[in-house]
Amino acid sequence: MYKKLSLKAEHFGFEKGWIVKVLKLLPQYPDLFKRSDNQILLGIGPNKINGLYIWTKGMELIEGSGNSVKLTLIGQIIKEYDEYLNEYGSWLVLIHNLSVYPPHNPAGFYWFFNEFNKMEFSREELKTALIESTLFPHLKNSTKEEGLRGTLAALKNPIISEELRLFEETGKGRFRKGYPPKQVFHPLIFAYCIADWASRNGKKDVVQIEEVIYTKGLPGKVFNLPEKYVQEKLDEIDIKYSKRILDVERFAGLNRITLRVKNSITLLKLYYEETVNKRSLEEIFNIL
Repeated sequence: MYKKLSLKAEHFGFEKGWIVKVLKLLPQYPDLFKRSDNQILLGIGPNKINGLYIWTKGMELIEGSGNSVKLTLIGQIIKEYDEYLNEYGSWLVLIHNLSVYPPHNPAGFYWFFNEFNKMEFSREELKTALIESTLFPHLKNSTKEEGLRGTLAALKNPIISEELRLFEETGKGRFRKGYPPKQVFHPLIFAYCIADWASRNGKKDVVQIEEVIYTKGLPGKVFNLPEKYVQEKLDEIDIKYSKRILDVERFAGLNRITLRVKNSITLLKLYYEETVNKRSLEEIFNIL
């Protein structure tokens, strides 16, 4: 069903400061990940640099390989508006990009947020589920265990675990899934996630509300959101932006949204214009 997916991401997860350095240095050094002085430039060792390359590629911040790596359009936009990654919207985009459907590498986030359905669990239960997953029949159990270590390290990042509340360690070797507080999940980032999924899955113009709640790669599933949370967030977008971002339809047997802005990159820019540059709604509408 899928191409051969990898869990390879080293054992270190990622840190905010490492990603910020990639955004800062890569335009000047397209050979950043291969340079002999990259440990000095990035301030981390070779294994962490290798893991950082894998993670930032999975976040869709960078593209290319070898001595020719550059920021993607998403990477360029985030660097322009939020070069120090202080906005929660930036982090929600990165988590979404790591968890998209169809999945890509590294596939640990995709598996955890879309395929693993337990709400409270032990590390052993997590390991057993990963070993039994049909996504990785080509990987040895020892490779899956290594992949789990890297995925857990990333999930324990304080922004993901403490601030966005997506992953909580409740006791020694025990964990729980959570979801972001409503105030940090900006409506335009919510719309970005839907539009990006629609583009990757047949360039859809219409998405069923049930899909937004339950379908792999969409915000309800990825961010573990209750149905009421999703419905309220859709209504917020519909009303706040006067149906010019998306149109929620719940009549005559319909229960769907129609995307008025289909380009996720446009929605990402609008988010930063509103939150960072403090544009008014009227100015946002003029941009549209």
